[in-house]
Amino acid sequence: MARGRAMARLVCAAKRSIEMHRPIQMHGPLERQAEPRAAARTGADDEAGFVRLGDQEWAQFVEVARTVIHLRPAEEDNTRRFVEAVLTVMSGRRFWAQLPSERFGKWYLHHHRNLRWLERGVWLALAQREAFGSERSRQMIGFVERQRASLQRQRARRRARLLSKDG
Repeated sequence: MARGRAMARLVCAAKRSIEMHRPIQMHGPLERQAEPRAAARTGADDEAGFVRLGDQEWAQFVEVARTVIHLRPAEEDNTRRFVEAVLTVMSGRRFWAQLPSERFGKWYLHHHRNLRWLERGVWLALAQREAFGSERSRQMIGFVERQRASLQRQRARRRARLLSKDG
């Protein structure tokens, strides 16, 4: 029961965060400045801004990923959705809670799986082996470093809170 309430609080906090960080609609002369960024998207990205891996990119990822982790053939569709969700969040186009459930499933499952892969060093190993191509692998290394730093700050704050309660 307590876990359900904790998850409900997490979802409410995520929704508030989305509302607070909703992108401002651009209009007028500023709109022209946003056009080159849209043109910088790869051909594998769809019109809604989600990263979509092509079959060749996915085959390259699977080939490299099998040297790092055990990928079950029956789970390849779920893994592909997960990797595309992480790449979408990593690119800065969406927050976790903004991922549509029709396309990706439950966002918090992907978020927790992402945290597990971060902890185990899977993302870093895949990026170092250039499983995503050179540009996305560089982005992934930066993403991993930022996420690890964020997790360390969270743990330090939690530790400080616990120590202050004891003292």
